[in-house]
Amino acid sequence: MIGTVAPQYLVTIIVCLIAFIVMALILLVIVPDLAKKITEVFTGTKIPDVPKKILYVKLDPDPHQVWAVHLDNDPRKHIERGKVYFDFDPSRNFTKQWNNCCVLLTVDENDDADAVWAWFIRQGTIIPGDAPNLYEAIKNRLNISVCPPVTGGERECNMVSVVNYNFSSDTKDYCGKEKDRCPEGGCCWLLQTRGKNYIYRFKYGLICAPDSKTGEILWHPCTGSVVDTSIQVGEDNYVCKESLGIFFWEKMAFDFEILLDKYEETVKKGESVIVSLNVTRRYSQGTVNFGCENLPQNVSCSFNPSSCTLSSQQQICQSNLNISVGDQAPLGTHTISIKANEKLILFTLTLEN
Repeated sequence: MIGTVAPQYLVTIIVCLIAFIVMALILLVIVPDLAKKITEVFTGTKIPDVPKKILYVKLDPDPHQVWAVHLDNDPRKHIERGKVYFDFDPSRNFTKQWNNCCVLLTVDENDDADAVWAWFIRQGTIIPGDAPNLYEAIKNRLNISVCPPVTGGERECNMVSVVNYNFSSDTKDYCGKEKDRCPEGGCCWLLQTRGKNYIYRFKYGLICAPDSKTGEILWHPCTGSVVDTSIQVGEDNYVCKESLGIFFWEKMAFDFEILLDKYEETVKKGESVIVSLNVTRRYSQGTVNFGCENLPQNVSCSFNPSSCTLSSQQQICQSNLNISVGDQAPLGTHTISIKANEKLILFTLTLEN
């Protein structure tokens, strides 16, 4: 009968459903990160993309091994040499830098002696940016560099080659060596992959900036979840961009929006009209200069004020445009261009007796 299912088919359907559920459970046990990997495929982002205080980089430059490149909040959690931890407590001697900077913590994974270095980085620093290596990215943004003392051992500060390691170099993937000490998502989730191995080339760029809610200075990763959103650092704005699967922070040029209280007016000869301009800052800081173009003969314009400066402290400004019409101005409808720097707003002026 139409609309019914034969008993033997119903049994088959139930068996298939049970098999599907069992297979799904097996996959979740075998591949615990399956949901995260599916999310990554469809969104272009990884799970651990929340801002954090420390960029932790552990490399062995000579044999081209990458051990870890990820974000963290604990300055001592991963810095391990055998069973000896590097005792670096920033709150002990570097409270000011810790509160006002991001931290780059580097470890040179050498067979004989690990070299550890802490770098306090100023706000507005972008990694990787256009720099060939970490040092070029941070050298003009460096607040202070610290060689941490080693607990129960000598000071190992003889090498800082990690910061000079070329971003574009291929490496042998050693991230699995520290899987038990990796954050959720892996030790090298910030990096690109080639085949099954990570390479020392950033997939997700970073910017050192204040957190919008807490004000804490953190490394903010640019990932699929924040594409086209902006971060403000001082007077500058940076926007998370994506191109060909690579995510990066881009500094935005000064920009603003402008609105008029009217876009057309009818004026008699010998009279004038006042138009209000409202200018709102979008990105960065700068000065807006006002002017007019394509004025008919015997028609003049003036602005009060003739310019205004926008910044994080001055987000909005207003100017009044006065259009004066002389007795000899030509009758009819005219289109005037109101200039605000390189922006043009069209205004329709109709002249009559």
